[in-house]
Amino acid sequence: MDPQRKKEASLWNRILDTLSHLFYEGFKSLVLTIVIVIILRASILEIYKIPSSTMAPTLYIGDHILVSKLSYGIEIPFSGWFLDSPRKIVEFSKPLRGDVVAFHLKRDVNRFFIKRIIGLPGDRLSMRQGQPFINGKAVSRVLLKKENHLALYQEMAYLIKDNSIDDVKIFQETLPETEHSYLVFSDQRMARFSEMMEQTIPEGHVFVLGDNRNELADSRFFGFVPINRISGKVKWVWLNYSTQNGKFRFLFRRIGTKI
Repeated sequence: MDPQRKKEASLWNRILDTLSHLFYEGFKSLVLTIVIVIILRASILEIYKIPSSTMAPTLYIGDHILVSKLSYGIEIPFSGWFLDSPRKIVEFSKPLRGDVVAFHLKRDVNRFFIKRIIGLPGDRLSMRQGQPFINGKAVSRVLLKKENHLALYQEMAYLIKDNSIDDVKIFQETLPETEHSYLVFSDQRMARFSEMMEQTIPEGHVFVLGDNRNELADSRFFGFVPINRISGKVKWVWLNYSTQNGKFRFLFRRIGTKI
């Protein structure tokens, strides 16, 4: 081989070696990033998208939420993937009344629910016209007047299909033994379906409700939730976009909403 061709071959070899090294380093960085993200999601922070209106008006359709898995303790990474519930290395505290939490049910471990804790172990809980009663006392509830909160009423009528603003009622509830207040939505036409006889919550369980009391996909339907199946506490909304009624919506004002 003449010197010129030998020089060109050597140059190409160096270029290929450099590209191979860059590809290898880039691949290593990608794998490391994926592993870190998986570990973070398994034991520190989880991300969910809200697909329905069951937690309106607290959470909107299209809200992307951050769930802290460190709120109640430190989980053994991936333990919830292989066991019927996550296992904790260290427990910081128990879930509190009013917390909005993420959990799964034993019969459907791949589907997570987002609900609010209303009743704690040992509580006697019933419901009348969509209003909770805890240990025989009604949860404090104040009706928001439409004329003072028209934009909110219009938003709820839009989120909840087949509702007009005249059917919508929004209340501010305040749980006992706490100053925790939040808004709930109710359609008075559906109130009669929200009746529940008094039940005592067993040890190691909580009673959860959606803030949209029209929807029955909560403890009124699937019963008490084992505390050890709660994976974390909902902290913030970091993004919102959705397609509703054939229209794309991006709600900038939802970004950074604290739950």
